Amino acid sequence: MSNSTISYIWPWEDPTPAEIERWLEEEVGPAFDAVEADPTRAISVDDAFDRLRALHAACVVAGK
Repeated sequence: MSNSTISYIWPWEDPTPAEIERWLEEEVGPAFDAVEADPTRAISVDDAFDRLRALHAACVVAGK
């Protein structure tokens, strides 16, 4: 498994139940398993919100 994070934006406009199921099985499940196996991979809630705030600020600046 790579060190990349789970996609935070749906890669499609209106996901079908099959697309959501695939996303859960192929991305969310393995990411959860990796953190469960090695909890040091996780970040704190504060760090997560800091990253979201920075992402939001960058999107605002970019006009997205």
